[in-house]
Amino acid sequence: MHPVDGSVYLDIGEGQDNSVILLDTAGADSKLEFVTHPWSDRCLIDRAPSGQQFMTVDHGQADVTFHDHLNRDVPFTLPVEAFGYNGEATFVEWSGGHQTEDTAIVTLGGETQDEEEWFRYHLVDVRTGTLSGEVSR
Repeated sequence: MHPVDGSVYLDIGEGQDNSVILLDTAGADSKLEFVTHPWSDRCLIDRAPSGQQFMTVDHGQADVTFHDHLNRDVPFTLPVEAFGYNGEATFVEWSGGHQTEDTAIVTLGGETQDEEEWFRYHLVDVRTGTLSGEVSR
């Protein structure tokens, strides 16, 4: 639920086929009306604490995108390669989110040659779209 206007984001996963994000709006008679966002095949991950921005990951896990809540503009998208990884061997995980209003954590993953999964957590400055470092566990 959006902290200011009360709208609700709804992510509907359709398995391997697709993912759809809906946003409810109150109709004239106060009934909920869901509007489909204009992009397709993105998974909703998180929203900024203020609700001004939200984060999605490509259903195919190739990139992370940050969207403006009010006008749906896309300030920036970061593909796997922007984090210094090979896009064929690494993916953006469907996790992470806003740590603060200005900082988000983007999770990337892959497998070692021994088929062991690995994950790395990267900080992104959501005001500028630049990488701010890596979170160590």
